[in-house]
Amino acid sequence: MKARLPAGGFGFAVILSLALGAAAAQKTRVAVFQPWASSGVAAGFRVVHTTSGACWEHSLSPDRPDAWRCMAGNDILDPCFSGAPHGDTVACSDDPFSNRLVLMKLTKHLDNRRNPTAEMLQPKGEPWAVRLTDGDACFFATGATDVAGGMRMNYECKGNTWLAGDANRSAALWTIRSITWPNKTKLIAVGIAEAVF
Repeated sequence: MKARLPAGGFGFAVILSLALGAAAAQKTRVAVFQPWASSGVAAGFRVVHTTSGACWEHSLSPDRPDAWRCMAGNDILDPCFSGAPHGDTVACSDDPFSNRLVLMKLTKHLDNRRNPTAEMLQPKGEPWAVRLTDGDACFFATGATDVAGGMRMNYECKGNTWLAGDANRSAALWTIRSITWPNKTKLIAVGIAEAVF
């Protein structure tokens, strides 16, 4: 079971701003989720819980070398981010559009060995999450999904909306194919206002 962070205030404004209005986006805004600074948790982020646990492989959400798949008790937290010089703690988040973090004190050292299964399941250079021009937020699905138009249903949005395949980055405003489950034949190109890696 994937742990969800407690509901709270909208964050991540330090990196992403909705002031320009998602619907009016003419260019996809790109950001990298960075919860750590050299002095500790980065400014703008809020620690809502602390726990202890271990990370056994790299994250299945962002395919970053500092992102991990971890477990605290019976809860899987993915992704959790390591950041030197904070090698004994990772910062976990289930929503890159939020400033809420769970800090996990590691009970084992991080293991950088390759895991071919994890590598196969990662999004391979695609965003961890996107916000569409209509304002909907969609997150990379780490479990088994389905196929639409010959493409994996990669991102889960609210309701029954899914995004299939990878983002088309050929224009300033990226696009991706959207479907409404269970109708997998009606694929519609939608704009991506924000992409978080």
